[in-house]
Amino acid sequence: MSVRIACSICERSKSFNYRVTCRFLSLSSYRCAKNPSFRRPRSPLSFRPKLDFEQSEDNPPDEFEFESRQSNDFIYGVYPCLLALKSKSRDVHRAFIRRDYYQTDPSRVQNPSKMLRGVRQILDILEEERVPVMLYNRAALSFMAQDKPHQGVVLEVSPRPVITIEEDNMEEVLQLLAKQRHVVILDGIRDPMNLGAILRTFCFLMGSDNSVILTRQTSVLSPACAKASSGAVEMLNFYKSLDTPALIDKLRSQNRVVVGTDEPGPNTTSLEEICHVMRKMSSEAANNSEQKSVVVFGFEGSGVSKDVLEKCDHILAITSSETELENPELSVNSLNVSAAFAIILYRLLQI
Repeated sequence: MSVRIACSICERSKSFNYRVTCRFLSLSSYRCAKNPSFRRPRSPLSFRPKLDFEQSEDNPPDEFEFESRQSNDFIYGVYPCLLALKSKSRDVHRAFIRRDYYQTDPSRVQNPSKMLRGVRQILDILEEERVPVMLYNRAALSFMAQDKPHQGVVLEVSPRPVITIEEDNMEEVLQLLAKQRHVVILDGIRDPMNLGAILRTFCFLMGSDNSVILTRQTSVLSPACAKASSGAVEMLNFYKSLDTPALIDKLRSQNRVVVGTDEPGPNTTSLEEICHVMRKMSSEAANNSEQKSVVVFGFEGSGVSKDVLEKCDHILAITSSETELENPELSVNSLNVSAAFAIILYRLLQI
């Protein structure tokens, strides 16, 4: 009995010491930020950005290196940060790079990975744009990225701009959307990972420089969303709709079919039937042009809002495989919204 108690106390003390040690390492990393020598490599290579300008008299270091403006975001990951720098979709204030990645020259590495080459491109752009660069260890970057996979790169940037649709800019937005075959409205997608996956699929299938409409219930374009989208957040245009039913009426005037999504039910239509209807409308058009559409995707739990669903011409549902199971209660009866989005958009683009 005494042996068991001793073993239990030992295991608990190990766990406690581990947590304390990790916390101490994180805090120690931040305190090292105030030491200018910590940010300068001992043997700089020719390709690295020069860090001396951030310590000059004209641009002194901040009093608190890790303190950020409340309005700024910390985006992380090689490709989200790289696309943010290339597209110039945000204002980049500071860059935080993992120290050992900064000191590695990809030209001296046999078969360097895509991630390492991406870090090299980021460093080149940072030097060209003269963005202050700070070097920290993995624990500090993990804290800034909220323990998400940062791949050794974190950028402090301004929030991704989202234009609100109002009466003043309504016509301008409609003219921009008229060039887009399929207009996507995301109604209350609150999970940033799902939202990022949807935007990644949309950018992959539709191409960059297209527009996505978000409702006021939809999640903000957070750093987690930017990472899940693999940088697609930086390539698209975003509009926020305050009155989605009225906007749908405006889009319907562009000869669009409005399709909502919901769970299978008596009033829902299959994806194949929707494609057949759109194909028939395209063939009946005067110039045999491609049929345009508006597709609305709703919240993972409650789905599309009731007032928005009433404005849809068709309600689409993806049905599961009709196979007989020994225990139906153990079956999967629904799809993730990002998976359903990929299936529907890909199929509509084949018409």
